[in-house]
Amino acid sequence: MSLTRKIAGNTILRVVARLIGNVFGVIVVALLTRYLGQEGFGNYTTILAYLFFFGALADLGLYMLTINEINKIDLDRSRFYSAVYSLRLYSGVVLLLLAVGLVWVFPYPSIVKQGVMIVALSIFFGLLDQIQVAVYQAELNVVRVAVGELLGKVVLISGVFIGIWLQVGLLTILWVLVLAQGLQWFISLTGLFKRIKFRLNLDRKYWRQIIRRTWPIALSQLFVLIYFKMDTIFISLLRPPATAQIEVGIYGAPYKILEVLIALIPIFMGLVSPVLSRVWSAGLKEKFRDMYQKIFDAFSIIVWPLVVGGVVLARPLMDLIAPGFESSDKILQILMVAIGVIFFAHLPTYIIVTLGQQLSMLKAYALAAALATVLYVVFIPIYSIWAAAWITVLVESMVLVMAWRRIKKVAQINIKYNIFSKAIFASLVMAGILWGLKDWNIFILLVLGAMSYLVVMVAVKGITKKMIEKILSREVI
Repeated sequence: MSLTRKIAGNTILRVVARLIGNVFGVIVVALLTRYLGQEGFGNYTTILAYLFFFGALADLGLYMLTINEINKIDLDRSRFYSAVYSLRLYSGVVLLLLAVGLVWVFPYPSIVKQGVMIVALSIFFGLLDQIQVAVYQAELNVVRVAVGELLGKVVLISGVFIGIWLQVGLLTILWVLVLAQGLQWFISLTGLFKRIKFRLNLDRKYWRQIIRRTWPIALSQLFVLIYFKMDTIFISLLRPPATAQIEVGIYGAPYKILEVLIALIPIFMGLVSPVLSRVWSAGLKEKFRDMYQKIFDAFSIIVWPLVVGGVVLARPLMDLIAPGFESSDKILQILMVAIGVIFFAHLPTYIIVTLGQQLSMLKAYALAAALATVLYVVFIPIYSIWAAAWITVLVESMVLVMAWRRIKKVAQINIKYNIFSKAIFASLVMAGILWGLKDWNIFILLVLGAMSYLVVMVAVKGITKKMIEKILSREVI
């Protein structure tokens, strides 16, 4: 099988699995918003946002390093992966224990503090699973990963259904998260032993070599984490205690949609990044630029209907997912703009790491983190969730501009906007149709929106017969 066919096949498999899993995830959110209400869902969102911060710190840049390094010919795979896995495990234990200890300092409700103690175990399983998935992605064989993700989501949604049926509390439902993530980790782990030999160790000398490679990635991730995820934490801490968790719940419901959609980015980029890295290292710069253009075109085709359709259908979407959550539809409209920006910002930022240029973006990420922190602290106490949403758009836009400028300078890429502009046009036509039929059933509108967009894209040759043939033959790059 050709390399492009393997990339396409694995991409399609993981995307389909993730899409199904994300549908399950949205169903879980819809169930929990109804069952827990605004304040209860706010507690749930605060727990996850708080632990996400420490979980991301524990990554240390190891995931991206593993994807880009594990297949190199001159690498001692066993020693490398043993060191990476051990470093991930120990850093995860230390940082999550720190999270569990520090949460008692913050003025959170008792249920949030207890929930952090439970969900920390789920985050730990997720950290280990991520570094395991890196091997499958690098080898372009993600069948077991897809199976694990789907089974984990089945356990999650089943557990939540049963918990609601039995009328259990939030803390009991949180144990379902632990069980689902633990199952996903175990399925991935059992297949890993057949692919690579590794063991836990304390290889401090090799750790120092690894950290010298990953610290720019880790520091970049910290800055990204501050401007991307700290909005929820700031709402929970800076708003009046009587209403803080309610506001977090209202903000958290549409924010879950953002998280579901952008979760597709690392799947695709994790599969194509190693190939782009090899092409660049081989000096095939024209091929690299051609691949980059195709990825940009693919993002254009996918992102614009998501953004425009999400803005138009925000109200019925939130009525479906979180009925009664006042103003959540307007927050979703703002966040849909952020989704578009984030998609296009992630493409150059991933490639910057692939090209080993992550140090060049540190100042940009630091500036974004500093600006976001100042804006959050100044405006969230006054404007609450509205400030959080618009600051997300503003800061992500700034990162997009800086990342695009950097990748253009390093790789001399000049993007062609032919497909991009056609995708905008088709999305606007779709928006007009959806707006005229906005009182129809949301599921019918989603189908009509997709069909109208595709018809217009084919008509303006934004999607061509040749492109479809390549997709069907799995030769997308």
